Amino acid sequence: MVSCYECGSSGHPTCLEWDDWSLVKRVKSYPWLCQECKRCEVCDEKGPDDDEEADDDLMFCDACDRGWHRLCLDPPLAAVPRGKW
Repeated sequence: MVSCYECGSSGHPTCLEWDDWSLVKRVKSYPWLCQECKRCEVCDEKGPDDDEEADDDLMFCDACDRGWHRLCLDPPLAAVPRGKW
Protein backbone atom coordinates (compact mmCIF):
# COMPACT_ATOMS: atom_id res chain seq x y z
CA MET A 1 0.00 0.00 0.00
CA VAL A 2 1.25 3.50 -0.82
CA SER A 3 -0.11 6.63 0.86
CA CYS A 4 -0.02 10.25 -0.25
CA TYR A 5 2.21 12.35 2.01
CA GLU A 6 -0.11 15.36 1.65
CA CYS A 7 -3.73 14.10 1.73
CA GLY A 8 -3.30 10.54 3.05
CA SER A 9 -5.05 8.93 0.07
CA SER A 10 -3.87 5.33 -0.29
CA GLY A 11 -3.84 2.67 -2.95
CA HIS A 12 -2.53 -0.79 -3.71
CA PRO A 13 0.30 -0.75 -6.28
CA THR A 14 -1.59 -3.28 -8.41
CA CYS A 15 -4.74 -1.11 -8.34
CA LEU A 16 -2.57 1.84 -9.45
CA GLU A 17 -1.40 -0.41 -12.32
CA TRP A 18 2.21 -0.34 -11.10
CA ASP A 19 3.62 -3.63 -12.30
CA ASP A 20 7.24 -2.59 -11.66
CA TRP A 21 8.02 -3.42 -8.02
CA SER A 22 11.22 -1.36 -8.17
CA LEU A 23 8.91 1.66 -8.71
CA VAL A 24 7.01 0.77 -5.54
CA LYS A 25 10.29 0.56 -3.62
CA ARG A 26 11.41 3.98 -4.95
CA VAL A 27 8.02 5.60 -4.20
CA LYS A 28 8.20 4.37 -0.60
CA SER A 29 11.63 6.02 -0.22
CA TYR A 30 10.35 9.62 -0.46
CA PRO A 31 7.22 11.64 0.47
CA TRP A 32 5.07 10.40 -2.42
CA LEU A 33 2.17 12.55 -3.68
CA CYS A 34 -0.97 11.21 -5.39
CA GLN A 35 -2.04 12.56 -8.80
CA GLU A 36 -4.33 15.13 -7.17
CA CYS A 37 -1.56 16.50 -4.90
CA LYS A 38 1.50 16.00 -7.14
CA ARG A 39 3.51 19.12 -8.00
CA CYS A 40 6.31 19.87 -10.46
CA GLU A 41 9.73 18.99 -9.02
CA VAL A 42 11.14 22.25 -10.49
CA CYS A 43 8.54 24.99 -9.89
CA ASP A 44 6.55 23.26 -7.09
CA GLU A 45 3.27 24.09 -8.86
CA LYS A 46 0.47 21.64 -9.61
CA GLY A 47 -0.81 20.92 -13.11
CA PRO A 48 -3.18 23.42 -14.76
CA ASP A 49 -6.74 24.02 -13.67
CA ASP A 50 -9.41 23.06 -16.20
CA ASP A 51 -9.41 26.57 -17.68
CA GLU A 52 -5.61 26.75 -18.13
CA GLU A 53 -3.44 25.59 -21.02
CA ALA A 54 -3.07 21.83 -21.34
CA ASP A 55 0.57 22.49 -22.36
CA ASP A 56 1.35 22.85 -18.66
CA ASP A 57 0.13 19.37 -17.69
CA LEU A 58 2.48 17.44 -15.45
CA MET A 59 4.36 14.52 -16.96
CA PHE A 60 4.99 11.63 -14.58
CA CYS A 61 8.28 9.74 -14.62
CA ASP A 62 7.75 6.02 -15.24
CA ALA A 63 10.74 5.18 -13.01
CA CYS A 64 9.89 7.24 -9.89
CA ASP A 65 6.35 8.69 -10.42
CA ARG A 66 7.50 12.25 -9.69
CA GLY A 67 6.10 15.03 -11.90
CA TRP A 68 7.51 17.77 -14.11
CA HIS A 69 6.04 20.36 -16.45
CA ARG A 70 7.66 19.81 -19.84
CA LEU A 71 8.52 23.53 -20.03
CA CYS A 72 10.25 23.43 -16.62
CA LEU A 73 12.79 20.84 -17.81
CA ASP A 74 16.27 22.00 -18.84
CA PRO A 75 16.18 22.04 -21.79
CA PRO A 76 12.39 22.31 -22.08
CA LEU A 77 10.62 19.64 -24.11
CA ALA A 78 8.79 20.87 -27.22
CA ALA A 79 6.21 18.09 -26.88
CA VAL A 80 5.25 15.32 -24.50
CA PRO A 81 7.34 12.26 -25.40
CA ARG A 82 5.59 9.12 -26.64
CA GLY A 83 5.95 5.89 -24.74
CA LYS A 84 7.76 5.62 -21.43
CA TRP A 85 9.41 8.68 -19.94
